[in-house]
Amino acid sequence: MGGSGAPEAPESEVRPSISSVPSGILEWITCSGCRRVLRRHLRDKQRPCNCEVWYRVISDDRYLRAGRLHHSAFKSRAIEPPRNPEDWTFELSGRLVSMSGATEHIVADGERRAEERRQGALTMNVPVSSHIKFVGVGYVTCGAVRDWQFCDAEARYSPLAGDTAHSNIVFFGLENPVRSAADLARQIHVVEASDLAKLPIEGFLRRREQG
Repeated sequence: MGGSGAPEAPESEVRPSISSVPSGILEWITCSGCRRVLRRHLRDKQRPCNCEVWYRVISDDRYLRAGRLHHSAFKSRAIEPPRNPEDWTFELSGRLVSMSGATEHIVADGERRAEERRQGALTMNVPVSSHIKFVGVGYVTCGAVRDWQFCDAEARYSPLAGDTAHSNIVFFGLENPVRSAADLARQIHVVEASDLAKLPIEGFLRRREQG
């Protein structure tokens, strides 16, 4: 699936001739997985390559059950409507592995997000739960998102001022995300924090290694 409102042939997947690229702006790379020629730097709302890996930090140990992601990870406010009018109805925030740097950078980002949750509890004068900690990441390839059968979804690059790796999974026509939480949890793979080196890059090389 993955398609209502998604562009048919995104510019990032079209191989240019050298003459079509302005001099000095040869910023194209080849995905070593699917061999598509892609822009080195995605633009806002562009679709990442099928081989790209999207991930989301897991910062509550109750969301992991026997090494699998529990559907409670997608309840509450995890899946929200877009802040500005878009073609999609809901979005799930995450990041792209290829833009996130080395494994230690992903760990540092996870620890920071867990600490932000703890500080948020203190600010609201509520007890800080001992369950709030960086326990790992949930991940899926962008190509797999486009093949989901339980909903119409797509990955879109969505950089933020403080996070250039930020990306959303967006849902078209979804009315009640809580009802889809269990289906979504079954589609997301997990790598625990102690094993984060196993987080796959699929066909992509991290951009810091592209030279």
